Formats: sequence, C-alpha cells, structure tokens
Amino acid sequence: MTMYHGTSSTQAESILANGFKPSTVGLLGAGVYVSADVDKAKCHGLTVLTVEVTPGKSLMIDSTNLPLSRCWAPHGYDSVWIPAGGLICAEHTEMCVADPGRIRVVSMSVQGDMRDIFTADAVQ
Repeated sequence: MTMYHGTSSTQAESILANGFKPSTVGLLGAGVYVSADVDKAKCHGLTVLTVEVTPGKSLMIDSTNLPLSRCWAPHGYDSVWIPAGGLICAEHTEMCVADPGRIRVVSMSVQGDMRDIFTADAVQ
C-alpha cells in the first residue's frame, strides 16, 4: 500500500542511505510512522518520502483494543493504525510499522516538488 513519511531533508538522506530507524515512543508506540494522507506527512517535515508498506498482521485501534495502542507488537501484530476521525480524534489516518524492512522508499518530494530519485528496484 502506498503511504507517506514526512521528515527533514537531513533525515531523508539518512533514511535513503541507511534505512528507517524506528522511533522508540509515539502515540502508537515504537516503530516507523507513515500516513495514507500526504498532508499528515507534511506536518512532520518539508521532505516527504512516498513509500510502499507491507503492513502484515495489522490492528486498527478502536474502543475495543485501545489498551493495545502502545504495546501491540508483543501480541503478534506487525503494524497498528488509527483511522481518520477515529477514536483517538486523529485528523488523518496514521500507521506505525514495527519492522522497517516492511517499508520501501519509492520517491522523495521536497517542498511539494515530487521527484523520483531512483527506481524501486534500486532500493532494498
């Protein structure tokens, strides 16, 4: 699935060179945060990476599983997401992926100017 990750230009270069480094904290716990909404990604930086995500076993956070919102990986989930307008009052859909290997960078946009910087085959 196509999603977006917003960051600084410095961090984008690091991601391109070394891959994603999961955060240790956040609304949905540890992992790499992506969104289906490019505007949400832009809230985190002027450089937006378009990525292909293989979410694996994914958990949608709602009122029945809210306690799992930060501790989902030990329960066998590969990713967790909250829908736009969902229980946590998120404006945009957001996903947290435990394993950065499930995310492949497709292209990079800097300040709204989309540039394909490589082919998908060039990224491992």
